[in-house]
Amino acid sequence: MANKIKKRGRYSAAMKEEVAWQAILGQKTDEQIASEYQISVSLVQQWRDEGKAAFSGAFRSTQNDAKMKKLLQENEHLKSALCKRELELEWLSKKWKELAR
Repeated sequence: MANKIKKRGRYSAAMKEEVAWQAILGQKTDEQIASEYQISVSLVQQWRDEGKAAFSGAFRSTQNDAKMKKLLQENEHLKSALCKRELELEWLSKKWKELAR
């Protein structure tokens, strides 16, 4: 009796993306997708979950960009306020020296 041990397959990123996309769309069952690509149902489920996680991460980047933009605007405002205070301090120092004479 010969032992038939199936070797682990290596799948391209393009195939994983296609399987994940089909699973996310939900037009076919996980079993149908697994049969079509000759892979296990657990792989379909895993790749679907990874695809969803990657997709949701795309929006976090946009949120981070918005936060960064807000911080940069606040930074510019603070720089402007600091510059104004420095000019006021310089002016007051000159006036103080004039009055002290």
